[in-house]
Amino acid sequence: LERAVGGEKRKVVELLDSGAVRQVHGDKFKAAHGPTNYARWKGETKEYAVTYESEYEPYILCRTDVPPFDERFVGYGGDKTSHAYELSRAGFVFVVLPDAFAVHAAHTKAAWASAQNWTRTWMDWTTFVDDANARYSPVQHGPPTECPTRRASLAGRAG
Repeated sequence: LERAVGGEKRKVVELLDSGAVRQVHGDKFKAAHGPTNYARWKGETKEYAVTYESEYEPYILCRTDVPPFDERFVGYGGDKTSHAYELSRAGFVFVVLPDAFAVHAAHTKAAWASAQNWTRTWMDWTTFVDDANARYSPVQHGPPTECPTRRASLAGRAG
């Protein structure tokens, strides 16, 4: 695949259009990369900003002074999503670069990923969202729409 792409966006677009490659998580978790807008990226020649949406987990290049990844998220799940959430709450802007791309080769799921405790991950996520909202409050903008917090998830289970 690396030889087929050769570092050229044009070749990646051809492979996308032919169906030989696809957007990461495009078939199973569109929210993860939806704001990137791959249809736009394919024809874009200038960088463009995107609005953070709940569960967005872009592959990013960033300065060294951004908040670090939250250490609650180990193993599989929550790491990129929580980092993007925190960057958004801290006021960072996500910018898509027109000629940048990563190619990920498909592989079987690692045993350690299958052993993930999803209850623990969800509990860590809801607590993390509450912590991030408190850390960056007040902020120019509120929490992203439809992003569950611990209080909201607990309220939903009450009764």
